[in-house]
Amino acid sequence: MSAYLYYGKVIKPLMRVQTKHGERAVVNIKLDDGEKCGIWSEDINEPNFIKLKVRDNVTLIKTPKGAYQLVNNKDINSESTSTVPTHTTKDSGAKLPILSTQDKKELALYIKQQVELFYYINKEVSAKFTDLKSQDHRAISMSIFIDCQRKLN
Repeated sequence: MSAYLYYGKVIKPLMRVQTKHGERAVVNIKLDDGEKCGIWSEDINEPNFIKLKVRDNVTLIKTPKGAYQLVNNKDINSESTSTVPTHTTKDSGAKLPILSTQDKKELALYIKQQVELFYYINKEVSAKFTDLKSQDHRAISMSIFIDCQRKLN
């Protein structure tokens, strides 16, 4: 599985569509490469979909089944995040968002993709620089990984 991020713009905001599996929410996106796609949710009142407006920039990932999923929305107003339910951690007292099941799935998929990307980079670095220690491989890999993240975001 590859860990690619896809960038695009909303071309049609939230629509509720009746499918054979029941009512679903869909937002139509035009990717930067010109491809058009839809991002779907079983939750017809998906908060992240409701906030999206035409021409908003979005970042997507592709699931193993080939469907696109919203990673984040660069144009969501920061004020809107203040209404997200939170809980306080016991250790630091920091307020953390309460994640929905869908958010947890998306986060888990994103983490898995990031791990696979780092593993691939580290494997390539280790193969190329056989005369270095593993800690040096890790340092070079981390630098390349961070650079990739900056380039993609």
